[in-house]
Amino acid sequence: MDAAVTNHGISFAVGVAEDESLQAAYGANGLPTAVLIDRRGVVRYAGPGAEDPGFEGALRQCLDESD
Repeated sequence: MDAAVTNHGISFAVGVAEDESLQAAYGANGLPTAVLIDRRGVVRYAGPGAEDPGFEGALRQCLDESD
């Protein structure tokens, strides 16, 4: 994972667990998995990210919320 982050110039936080705890907590069932966590710490989206039509809607909704 470290090599992928470096090779792709990823500048956001990437979580990697030694076991499958993150996969279980966020519903990650493939790579890549994008997890959108709102300002209150609530998971609002977990899935493939930009290729999923639901991602943009969830992102816009989170950005439009004040707190």
